[in-house]
Amino acid sequence: QAATRRSEGDLACLEDHLDQGRRCLDDPSAFGKHDFDFHQALARIAENAFYRLFLEAIAAPVGEFLADHALSDHNRQAAAESHQAIVEAIRRRQPALARDLTRRHIDACHTNYQKGLARPTSKEVS
Repeated sequence: QAATRRSEGDLACLEDHLDQGRRCLDDPSAFGKHDFDFHQALARIAENAFYRLFLEAIAAPVGEFLADHALSDHNRQAAAESHQAIVEAIRRRQPALARDLTRRHIDACHTNYQKGLARPTSKEVS
């Protein structure tokens, strides 16, 4: 719903998140935080109360997953590209495309999460 509900201010907020993500592509820790913040902004802009509450409720494990996910250069680049495509669909007010791109992004993260269950996390390595 972000594509149909977004204001110019919302779009500027998303653009700022994209800029922040590009600036911290070489910093896994900063990118992991940015990734979570980007998803929170999307939930707010979409006016999706369930998604916002869900993110708040699972903030710690999601934050830990995104921090671990961001350890991979490939994952950071893929996330940045997905975020860019999602924002572009929102900018063009294409809700079906934005929804599809968001689902693909979340599915890719879920796949990586499942693969990562067998590997040590950043907390276990340190």
